[in-house]
Amino acid sequence: MPVPPVTEQRSILGSLDRATTCIDALVAKKTRFIDLLREKRQALITHAVTRGLDPGVPMKESGVDWLGEVPVSWGVAPLKSFLQFRRDIVGTDSANTRLLSLTLQGVIERDLENPTGKMPASFDGYQRISAGEMVFCLFDMDETPRTVGVAPQDGMLTSAYTVFRPQSELWARYLYYFFLHVDEYKRLKPFYKGLRKTIRPGPFLSIQVPRPRDGDAEAIVDHLDRTTSRIDTLIAKTERSIELLREHRTALITAAVTGKIDLRPAA
Repeated sequence: MPVPPVTEQRSILGSLDRATTCIDALVAKKTRFIDLLREKRQALITHAVTRGLDPGVPMKESGVDWLGEVPVSWGVAPLKSFLQFRRDIVGTDSANTRLLSLTLQGVIERDLENPTGKMPASFDGYQRISAGEMVFCLFDMDETPRTVGVAPQDGMLTSAYTVFRPQSELWARYLYYFFLHVDEYKRLKPFYKGLRKTIRPGPFLSIQVPRPRDGDAEAIVDHLDRTTSRIDTLIAKTERSIELLREHRTALITAAVTGKIDLRPAA
């Protein structure tokens, strides 16, 4: 491979440094923009599920220490008013059942043909979950980044998780957003038990949560569906632009060091 003179090497390196520095600065700005979007998304969720959509709504004490104030027209109710615990082991039907997993992106289907991470020798001990049911990770709750999800389809998931059948789609949607807020600030710490920071299904269902009027709850989840969807779309576009910038950076370096582009100063 031909090697350019040292003076040309220095010139090429200088041009590459300037170009890659500009790209790196742009990537940093876009990354910060994504961070701000995620902060805004979380703030919108927190405000909506704890105070509703009216910024001037009068508040009252909920009577529940961990909740604090709620809007005057709201009540509080135990989770057992909205959720029913269920466990249905899949058994030998596991071979014909989709494998689902709780992730930061929600409940997603796992690819068994190209598995990643640890997989059990058998899925017969996994549990069924139906579309629209809620799944919670109620152990290691301080270390788990996402402890709540709603199944988009029927499937099975590890029996380490806890599955609940919601009273209705409306309350599944509201509680999903409410527990995204709870997750973010790890608000359930007073209820943890043991070294694994676990909440058993019975005590979990006794936890008191806000109870907006049905119309308020529907307005809240519709609003959050719209606003979070717009933010998620913008985040995805920005992430894609970062990916393209990084690809361009790599291609630029490769092209420069292999002589496919000329970065030498004009004579």
